[in-house]
Amino acid sequence: MDKKWGLLAELKKNKVLFLMLSPALIFFIVNNYFPMVGIYYAFTRFDFRGGLFGSPFIGLKNFDFLFKSNTLLTITQNTILYNLAFIIIGNVLQIFTAILLSELIGKWFRKITQTLIFLPYFVSYVILSVLVYNLFNHEYGFINTLLKSFHMQPYDFYNSPEIWKYLIVGFYLWKWLGYGTVIYLATI
Repeated sequence: MDKKWGLLAELKKNKVLFLMLSPALIFFIVNNYFPMVGIYYAFTRFDFRGGLFGSPFIGLKNFDFLFKSNTLLTITQNTILYNLAFIIIGNVLQIFTAILLSELIGKWFRKITQTLIFLPYFVSYVILSVLVYNLFNHEYGFINTLLKSFHMQPYDFYNSPEIWKYLIVGFYLWKWLGYGTVIYLATI
């Protein structure tokens, strides 16, 4: 009973176990606790010049604005519907594509097709946004340039919110189709 049961004595006694625990501990601190500092943004009127801690603290005024603007229900509904579309349509397309690829007879054609389908997964969202901008720009976008060459009126995609729900789902599915197909192909 004369033993000293402090933190230092426990560390000294089980130093090998704590050393083995340290990589997991460091991982969770860096990936789960450091990002929680960003929660502070919700309670500030963020100013780019001041940065995170140079922005004025306003407490719950941002949440008050969110609840009074009557957009919380719309935001929540859009989030749920987009995720349902991503999950349901994405899984159906990925399974269908995996079945089609597994039924292909030519091995080289299957490998090339699988590689080409998988490539968009490696495209970052920044590059994807540049691609979308270059496709749908009203003045110089590829689609509107093509429409103008056929003497048709250009379509203003950026002022047509009704089309973006389909474009967002389409580009998300395009980006993740190959990854999911490879996963399902491995199970087949």
